[in-house]
Amino acid sequence: MSIGYKDDFVSALENIASDLEGINDAAAIAIHKALDEWTARVAIVASMKLGRPHWELSQAIANKVVDYLENHKIFAMTGFRFRSGRKWSIKHGTRNVYFPDPGYYGQYHEGGFRRGGVPYRHPARFLRDAKISSMPILDNLISKYLNEEIQKAIQQEVANIRSQRKARRRGGIRQDPENGFPR
Repeated sequence: MSIGYKDDFVSALENIASDLEGINDAAAIAIHKALDEWTARVAIVASMKLGRPHWELSQAIANKVVDYLENHKIFAMTGFRFRSGRKWSIKHGTRNVYFPDPGYYGQYHEGGFRRGGVPYRHPARFLRDAKISSMPILDNLISKYLNEEIQKAIQQEVANIRSQRKARRRGGIRQDPENGFPR
C-alpha cells in the first residue's frame, strides 16, 4: 500500500485490479441493471407502436432478465406473457379446451397477417421493431451503469484502506507520507 497525496486512489485501483473477481461482480451488476432498464423501455416502445395501450395484448408484453451464474451469462427477454393456463389452473397437455391467451394472440399478431392473408389493422412486427429501435440506447446504459458500479467499488476499496490506516494509528503505528506530500 502506498502512502501520500492521492495514493489511496492508486492503491485502491491496484487492489481492485489484483482482485478480478470484484471487477467481474461489478460488471455483472452493471450489465444486469442496464439490460433491465433496456427491456422495460422496449416493452414501453412496443406498446406505443401498437397504438392501443388498454388492449390486453399491449398489457401482455413483459420483460425479464436472467443471470446464469455458472457460465456468467446474462440474457434479456421482452415478449408476450402466457398466463391463461395458470389463471384457470389447467394442467399441461389438456386437449380440446380453448382459453384465449394474450401470449398466443400476440405471436399471431406479431406476424401481421391473419390466416387468410388479410392484414391486421395495427403495424406488423411491432415488438421486433421496438427492439431494433431501442438498440442504440443499450451502449449508453451499459457505460452509465458500469461507471457507477466501478466507482462504487473504488470508493469502497478507498474506505477499506483508510479504515486500515486508522486502525494502525490507534495501535500506535504511524506512517509519514512519502516525499513530504500533505494529506
